[in-house]
Amino acid sequence: MAIGVALYTLFGGLVLQRLEKKPANLTSVKGIAKRTIEYDEYYKHQNHPWTFTDSLLFTFTIITTIGYGYVAPQTFWGRLFCIFYAFLGIPLTVIALADLGKFISELMDGSEEKAKRAFRSQRKNKNHLYSKITANSETHGSETVKLKDPDNIEHEDVDKSKKPKKSAAQQETERQNKRAIQFSFLFVIYLILGAEVISYYEPDMDFFKAFYFNFVTLTSIGLGDVYPRNNTFLIITIAYISIGLALCTIAFEIATTYLRKLHYFGRKIEKVGDVAIWFGGKKLTMKQLIKNLAEQFNLPVATIKGLDIDKFVEDVIKVENGELDTLRTNPIGPEHVHIELEPFADEDEHGELKWSFRIKFREA
Repeated sequence: MAIGVALYTLFGGLVLQRLEKKPANLTSVKGIAKRTIEYDEYYKHQNHPWTFTDSLLFTFTIITTIGYGYVAPQTFWGRLFCIFYAFLGIPLTVIALADLGKFISELMDGSEEKAKRAFRSQRKNKNHLYSKITANSETHGSETVKLKDPDNIEHEDVDKSKKPKKSAAQQETERQNKRAIQFSFLFVIYLILGAEVISYYEPDMDFFKAFYFNFVTLTSIGLGDVYPRNNTFLIITIAYISIGLALCTIAFEIATTYLRKLHYFGRKIEKVGDVAIWFGGKKLTMKQLIKNLAEQFNLPVATIKGLDIDKFVEDVIKVENGELDTLRTNPIGPEHVHIELEPFADEDEHGELKWSFRIKFREA
């Protein structure tokens, strides 16, 4: 998808370069140009022809909805092409940025998992070394100071069995909070590093101006008072903006989640049965989903009709938050379950019979 957007941007740049043979139109910002040094300098050269880099940057700012505005099509055909180009390009770019954001998120998850595995491996090796030292001390009968496992010093007096187990909802909340902190930190670092690099090759940007440019661009504000001018490093700037927009998309999604929680905080749950859930482009309401789920397990119709879905969802939330143990009216423990082994024969890939056992559970 990212390659498709890149080719689409190149295509738009080539077409607009052919359509806009007249000088670039800067009159829409003439008033601003009189008040800023950047536009005063650029306005002196407003009669230069529309170059490919102008077209490339312009098409990129269209499909990403940044829209600096200091260059715009002047001909009828250029403006008409711009309308259709944006109509197709903006959804394509939104999908590509979402895919890129998902890839970055999965990459971060994978890196975090690798770091955890490396930590567990190091801890395992440390525990193994501790066991060998202890075993050698006991074997030789030497008087040695009793060593303590450094990983267990803080937990030696804690009974792990008494620790309350976190519910799935609590674990998900902790994961979201950690992810929000990670992405906020990553986004700030990305802005700072980008400002350092861009200020190096952009002649009119110091560090703060580059940081300001990055923030205004990556948040799709696109004021246009500061813009990239170095055509040699334009591809690097576009690549930086593309990755930054994906990061910003994830950050906005996280912020939206927290705002939604704040919006519904303390509100009474009602009309849950009419809530729509989308499954791969197909919509089902909660009422339809529960009804078909009950039919799958052959539950009586009267039971389903008498179900208060709003109360049911409230109780589910309490279970996931650890406020309730279960929704079972008569919880079944191990003493109420019989385990049976049922033998059966099956053929392997060579056609030979092999006997196995199937485990069956039934209530006592």
